[in-house]
Amino acid sequence: MSNRFLAVVASLFLAASGFAEVRWGQVEIAFFRVRNEAGQMVDLPTKGIVLPVRMERINAHPVGQGGPASFSSFFEEPLATKVYENHRGTNNFYDPGGPSALDDITILPSGNGQWWSDLTLGVATSIGNPSVKIMNRQLGWTTFTAGRGAGVSAFSNLVFDVGWVFQPGQFPVGNWEYTIPISQYWSQIPPSNMPRVPQDLIYFAQEWRAYNIFGEGAFLTNQFSPIFSGGGPPTVGSSEDVYWNDWDPQPDGIFDETEQDYFGGSPTEANFLMVLNTQQSGVQETVRPTSVTLFRGVANGGNVGSLHFVDQNYFKAKKGVTLNQSEAPIQMICEGFASTGNLTAMVADVMSKVNTTGLTQIIEMYNFVSNQWVLVDQRAATTTDSRLTVGAPGNAAQYVDTANGNIVRMKISYKVTGPTTQTNWNCSVDLQNWITTHP
Repeated sequence: MSNRFLAVVASLFLAASGFAEVRWGQVEIAFFRVRNEAGQMVDLPTKGIVLPVRMERINAHPVGQGGPASFSSFFEEPLATKVYENHRGTNNFYDPGGPSALDDITILPSGNGQWWSDLTLGVATSIGNPSVKIMNRQLGWTTFTAGRGAGVSAFSNLVFDVGWVFQPGQFPVGNWEYTIPISQYWSQIPPSNMPRVPQDLIYFAQEWRAYNIFGEGAFLTNQFSPIFSGGGPPTVGSSEDVYWNDWDPQPDGIFDETEQDYFGGSPTEANFLMVLNTQQSGVQETVRPTSVTLFRGVANGGNVGSLHFVDQNYFKAKKGVTLNQSEAPIQMICEGFASTGNLTAMVADVMSKVNTTGLTQIIEMYNFVSNQWVLVDQRAATTTDSRLTVGAPGNAAQYVDTANGNIVRMKISYKVTGPTTQTNWNCSVDLQNWITTHP
């Protein structure tokens, strides 16, 4: 058993007396190497690719002390199938000196060959607001071979090698779980190179490193550590109570058989805090708006191009005049063109903020068969940038006007539902896209 100090962390339930600290940020991709359908390792395009990342703080507890149930609201991916979950919120722990570790992950058979949708992991950091970029390198192998001895990797048949780059200051001191919607990257990838989830068993490694122009730098020993979750086996999928500690004599990225370790058994099983969702195969495309119209409200900056990417170039609108109190004073209607009407899924991808509390954001999509707006999402608007991905209910093909060039239409509205701090309130929308999937 590892004799290094273990610190236990646990997530707190979102109680009435307080809210979980949730941060939204961006993650770049330094490299994304994957084994394609032909069995070849290929380097996927990553230049300029930026994905959102959701981070939620989880609170620390001493070794042996449990915690209440966790609260988490992950990215809403309507096509997602959960194929692995080890995320109770109690008996979570980490090795402060270990920035690099590997765990065996056996997913449900339903995930075999599907696309990765989103991934949740945990990290503990002891340095506050670092001024440099940090890289989380993730690698996956499918084969373990005993007898190779010390200093030689016991793992082979690499199937993916990814470098996620976090911006300076994204992880303040403490313990965090973070979720990356990998599916939002797939529209950039040719279908023949689309990464598929390996059959059943993955030997999954996490490395926390400094970032440099070559993609990876020194291991962040005593600064960043992967979080494990004990208190029982995974609730979806399975994992043995063992891991490989990249430590002897120091982290080097080589996981050999002599580095196999564990934390003493229940309630500290050696399994990563991890949630993996997959989605059905198909061609996924991002549809960007070609026009934006204010049905209610007054334009206050930006244009339709402001809605294409997450870049702090906002389309802004102020509240306008309404015919009655039930109407939303801001209603922006966006249109674009899908490549086909034969869709199996349609997802709204929106990032926005408002300048006061007390507002509700409403997202609707137009059903061209029933000729009416359909509610997709309704929630409290935030005063800082927040991003959501949420799917249209029912048959996705009905949200495409095939008679007129495959038009798609979305409406984003804002209305007062509580006390506000601004008389002339407004909204700023940084992103409004559709993510479509077709055979």
